This record gives sequence, structure tokens and C-alpha cells, in this order.
Amino acid sequence: MATLGGAVSTTADGPGGDASSRSRARRGGAVAATLAAGLVLLIVAIALVMSKSGMKETGSNRASAYRLLAVTRAGDTLCQRDELVPAGTGAVRASIGPTAGRFARLRVTVRSRGRVVARGTYPPGARGAVSMMVRPLIRHDTPASVCFTTGPRSHFIVAGEPSQSGAASIGAEAVSGDVRIVYLEPRPRSWWRFAPTAMERMGAGRRLSGIVVGILALLLSTVAAGAACAQLLRSRP
Repeated sequence: MATLGGAVSTTADGPGGDASSRSRARRGGAVAATLAAGLVLLIVAIALVMSKSGMKETGSNRASAYRLLAVTRAGDTLCQRDELVPAGTGAVRASIGPTAGRFARLRVTVRSRGRVVARGTYPPGARGAVSMMVRPLIRHDTPASVCFTTGPRSHFIVAGEPSQSGAASIGAEAVSGDVRIVYLEPRPRSWWRFAPTAMERMGAGRRLSGIVVGILALLLSTVAAGAACAQLLRSRP
């Protein structure tokens, strides 16, 4: 404290000012550490999710699967005709499921122009969505009928989209709808392998490439988070 012309003045360099500066520095350091930890956790979470495997679709027949169409009997064959099986298909998933929790046996056959071009078997006793590997690999877009045949002690329910196309049938009896069928690549792939395709689509129709768009989006998110934290620090005493 100093006096000048009878007036009293104080400076901010005393113990109180130092304590306030140290408090602000500690708060800033805590916020920075929290941001860094959150960023690291976010990167780790993204890496874990992207490292999981998934089967890439080669296409589908675009039918929905929101209505029960039929329930088969033991030994029945369900066929969906007028399909276009895309090139690269090595597995087939259909909107059918067992009536008793699991299939005893289920076969899939892909026929084109009267001959079998691929076939596969669902593992006996397996549960879950009906995704069956077919061999050999379909190497060209192939017009075909896709048929599913149950074993002598197995039944399955058929879901799909109501339609008057008459493309689906169980034996000689027409089904009043189309079964949803999804065609898949033969082997699961890490989601990292889909990243270039996603980046390419992000840049579609733009002057900038998808990679640049992705980097800019990440930078903008980081800047926005930093600005929010800075505003928070300024607003606190």
C-alpha cells in the first residue's frame, strides 16, 4: 500500500492477487486435463468400435420385413424368384426364423437359368438371424431364384413386405408378399476398411475431398469445445 497526495491506493501484486492468479491457473489446468482425458477416451472408444468386424452388404431386394407372411411345414421349400444376386456375394440373409428357437436344418440354393450356381447350409441348432455362407462366390450380377429348404423336423416363419408380385412361393403355393433378402460379402471386415468409402461419400458433390471434409469436421469440433471451455473459465471469478 502507498500514499500519494493523501490518497490511498492498493496494488494487485499482494498475497491476495497471487492467490487469485494461482486459483485461476489451477482451474485452467484442471479443465485442460479433463479435456485431454475426454479426448483420449473418445479416440479409444472410436478405435474399439471401428476395430469390430461386420459383413458388408453387396445389395438387397429392397423388400421390408414388417409383416408375417407365412409359416412353413417340415420339409417345405420357400423360393423368392426374380432376384438379382450382386457380384461379390458370398452370404445370404433372409427375413425368416425358426418357430422353436433354433433351426434343426436349413439349406439355401441359388438357381439361375435352371442350374444351381451357389448353395449353403445354416448350422444345425444355431440361433439368431439367418445369414448363410454360399459357395462358390457369385462373381457376376446374376438373375436367380433364392430358395430355402427346411429339414424333416424343422419349421420356420416368413416375414416380408405384402406384394402382389407373386415372386415368392412355398412349394406350389404363392406367398402374398416378398421375403426380404440381403446379400453379403463372404468374410467379415473391420469397420476401418469401410472408412475410405465413408470419406469418399462425405466428399461427393463437393470440391473438397472426403478426407479433407472429415479433418475439417474434427478440427471444428475441437475448436468449438475449446471455445466453450474458454468461455467457462472467463465467466468464473
